Amino acid sequence: MPFKTWLRDRTQAAAEAGSDHTAQRDLPAGRKGTSSDIRTTTRLTEVPPFALPEGPFRFIALDVETANSDAASICQIGLACVRHDGTVHVTSSLVDPEQRFSGFNVTLHGIGPDEVRGAATFPVVLAQIAPLLGQQLIIQHSPFDKRAMYAACRSYGIAEPDWSWADSVQIARRAWPEFRGNGGHGLGHLKQALSLDFEHHDAGEDAKAAALVVLLAEERTGLTLAEMIAPPRKKTSKTAQSASPLATLRKLDALVARLQQTRPLSQAEVAQLRRESGLPTPPSAEGVSAQLVASDHDLCEQVERLSLACHAHFETGEIPASHTAWRVAILLSKGRHAEQERAFLTAWCRHFAGHSGGRFEALAVRARKRTL
Repeated sequence: MPFKTWLRDRTQAAAEAGSDHTAQRDLPAGRKGTSSDIRTTTRLTEVPPFALPEGPFRFIALDVETANSDAASICQIGLACVRHDGTVHVTSSLVDPEQRFSGFNVTLHGIGPDEVRGAATFPVVLAQIAPLLGQQLIIQHSPFDKRAMYAACRSYGIAEPDWSWADSVQIARRAWPEFRGNGGHGLGHLKQALSLDFEHHDAGEDAKAAALVVLLAEERTGLTLAEMIAPPRKKTSKTAQSASPLATLRKLDALVARLQQTRPLSQAEVAQLRRESGLPTPPSAEGVSAQLVASDHDLCEQVERLSLACHAHFETGEIPASHTAWRVAILLSKGRHAEQERAFLTAWCRHFAGHSGGRFEALAVRARKRTL
């Protein structure tokens, strides 16, 4: 049965059952029970629902804890929902795994049979969170969380949902390559290296940490989340990058003309495009504390990147990284292209001046100065 069909039937059955329905939470067919398995009879209304916040969100980080070495034995699910202003809403729920707990896992996360007694089983929790997760990009820190969620689905005979996933470990590797072989990119080391405030091995806290890693990586690199998870582009030679400065300025002129001639998208239109595209939207506040990389000094590279980002904006609602626009303005100034810089800043601010954040505000100030 397709996942969407399962979810629809599950939701309909729950609505028809009402508050008086009593359900026996039996072990799935084919699974052998042990003396440590938890089987209880619970009214559906007694199962505390996942405290889900209302969107819209840019992305949602997800983390799970398991009862034993079986990836399907999920005993806690945590979500960190990231809003467009960068705030993070953290929520979590215990899950009755209907499996034994190993001493190692209990020592690691502190969750055992007593903690999950009376908690919802995985299918109940999945039905609660699936409508939200199906609309968002889901961030996991390593592939384990996706593997565990899908293993639990298979354990209960549920088709795997077709969700969009990204790995914050890969994002961290791109933002902090110096950690490779020097502590690594696990949450334990990132907590210390990036001064992250969270309690390790709690699903909600670990989800929050993964979300913070993404936000800090965006700040450090000046790239949007969509850019960081996109397949790396093939490097062009230095000759190709610098051979035609006139072609670069012409490409910039084409971008400026499009920004001047195109009506700015409203917030509602951006939100609608984002929902239709299934892509995350970058934060409105962006700052870059990282050292400049080689491409930051290449006007051709920056114009190309910004042109692609602006195209994505009109197609998907993505907001271009303000760092890239800032570098274009700086490089135009250094190249003594005053007219092009003035035209570019005016066109940029026509669409993006309303966003908050250090770079967006600095671009607006620079535009005002250039037009005086």
